[in-house]
Amino acid sequence: MVLTTYVAQAGLLCLLLRMFRFSIVTACIYFALCAAIQTVILIPRFQLKHRVPNIFSRKEVLILYVIQRTFSAFHYYAMKRAAYRLSDPNFYQSSQWLKKIWEQRRMAFTSTTMNTVSGLQPGTPTTRIICCAIQ
Repeated sequence: MVLTTYVAQAGLLCLLLRMFRFSIVTACIYFALCAAIQTVILIPRFQLKHRVPNIFSRKEVLILYVIQRTFSAFHYYAMKRAAYRLSDPNFYQSSQWLKKIWEQRRMAFTSTTMNTVSGLQPGTPTTRIICCAIQ
């Protein structure tokens, strides 16, 4: 949903990533916890040829399961919050706050374009792109 917004299409994806970083971080942590719990549960099942009667009798499985289920509430909150924030119509149309941010970014880019890059001959025309200098 983030990539379909007008803000992302206008090239301000970094702004959206900064605005929704809490949701992104919680999603990554929740994914890691889910993968860890599945790994801890499935590895003994593949090593043993018979079915383990009670997988929660192992201490590490129970602890990891409780942590994962507790963190799921934070994950649910973060995803609902992101969905509500993305329902704001300002993300899907041009607005004043977006124009102001775009102008600030453009001015920051043009001011760094006027500066000379160290190590280049004086008078050499330089176009500066965010991560490199083209001569």
